[in-house]
Amino acid sequence: MAKKMKKFTPLESPTLRDKVSKGDEYKSPPFLTGFTEDTNLAEILKYPEMEKILMKYNLPCLGCPMAKFEIKKLKIGEVCKIYGINLESLLKELNEKLITP
Repeated sequence: MAKKMKKFTPLESPTLRDKVSKGDEYKSPPFLTGFTEDTNLAEILKYPEMEKILMKYNLPCLGCPMAKFEIKKLKIGEVCKIYGINLESLLKELNEKLITP
């Protein structure tokens, strides 16, 4: 007789449970929702092809030695506002690249 597999509800899933226990909030992956102004740079840079787009917009965080310490906290919307980068245009390009590799 085949062994029954335990079904997990989302918060019982081992990976999600670990995230919640560490205090992280679960977010849908960007390939499902797209990048938004609240997406942090660490999430964007998980996709190597996105770095070229960020460099095109002269995002100073890519070369900043301090950014590596706060990369998970830096939201793309905040960075664009601080440095006068066109957020709408940047997000459009990032999301287009995300869906058409």
